[in-house]
Amino acid sequence: IAGPAELVDAVRGLSRPFIFTTALPPAVAAGALAAVRHLRTSEEERDRLRENARLTHRLLRERGIPFLSDG
Repeated sequence: IAGPAELVDAVRGLSRPFIFTTALPPAVAAGALAAVRHLRTSEEERDRLRENARLTHRLLRERGIPFLSDG
């Protein structure tokens, strides 16, 4: 789909063929939930995740690539 963002969002959200294609497959959602639950119990891996996020943000900024950030 090509066009203004509002049009693309409307077509994706309201078009019958797209209604169920935008949802995550159950296996992907279950995997994400398992990862979050695991990270709750592993301080070392949470720290590594934070470091990787900082590195990714820095590299994106250096290259002028826009991204969503929490601050």
